[in-house]
Amino acid sequence: MGLNIVKSYLTKNRCYQAGASCEKIGIQIHTIGTGQGTAQAVADYWNQGAVSACVHYCVDADIPGKVLQFLPENIRSWADAGWGNNHLITVEICESDYISYSGGANYSMINSDKARTDIMRGYRTAAELCVSICERYGWNPQAKLGNGMYVISSHAEGAAAGLSSNHADPAHIWSRFGLSMDGFRADVAKMMRTEPEAKDPAASNGASNLKYPKGRGICPSRQSPNACKQSLGSLLAEIKPGVKVRLAQDIAVRDGVSSKEQQAGYVKYTELSASAKKKAKRIAGNRARLKKGTVVKILETKTAWDGTVWIQVKSGWLPVVKDGKWRVSVNGMGGNHAG
Repeated sequence: MGLNIVKSYLTKNRCYQAGASCEKIGIQIHTIGTGQGTAQAVADYWNQGAVSACVHYCVDADIPGKVLQFLPENIRSWADAGWGNNHLITVEICESDYISYSGGANYSMINSDKARTDIMRGYRTAAELCVSICERYGWNPQAKLGNGMYVISSHAEGAAAGLSSNHADPAHIWSRFGLSMDGFRADVAKMMRTEPEAKDPAASNGASNLKYPKGRGICPSRQSPNACKQSLGSLLAEIKPGVKVRLAQDIAVRDGVSSKEQQAGYVKYTELSASAKKKAKRIAGNRARLKKGTVVKILETKTAWDGTVWIQVKSGWLPVVKDGKWRVSVNGMGGNHAG
């Protein structure tokens, strides 16, 4: 079953009503910390003025792929009493009806096998959600931000860094089943490069062991490997300084090329020239996104550590070949490769 995100804004929650906005630069993972497997139960309880908590997404642990969206992504959440609220898209993962808490992060298993099934189900859906978010924002889930935190981090990691309130989630639950944040980030990164076969993500010491088929690639399945290699080479040869390309989708403008250690920042819409603004959209956080169909001239090209091909244009840098998907057409050649 695929990802199913249902908008369920908590309009009676004071966080939603405050409507404060902030730029998002990453994702923060939480688990609910109570014996509850359904996102709807969380929504029903949190949708009131007396609750001082709210996140952007709540992942169901009972139904595969189900996610409820409590807040628009541009709104500031009330999730970690600190840095995460001001900078991150926050994700709450339900746990299980077969867990009983005795206080704080202390709990016992009512039924270990059933609890494990729920935790794994929530983990897989959360990974699929993070893939969706990272692909939309162009984030590398394993990269680090300027303050040393990962693009995807946990409440516990925020607490350890002195940036969030003192919580242990999700490590206190995940570690019971051999899961970790390092393994989660690796799984998200791997799913972004391949078509996932959603299987058991449990791994010894948190290492990723999800099983995946071969990557999608950029060539039609009917094309032979040699022909595919030749056509790819000819297409890449066309991406060079001086060439004009047409955007096959909206693409956010970056101020540089992302590295393995650091995500490039976004160009602000308000900093574009008057002519460039006509070809761009203003999205959350005052970021600039060039519109589909815009023709741009390449000033420079670079290939990043993960194989993504970037081009520099007047407005900034654009990732134009990412995860085997073409985002531009080159002299009419890339029409079937745009992704």
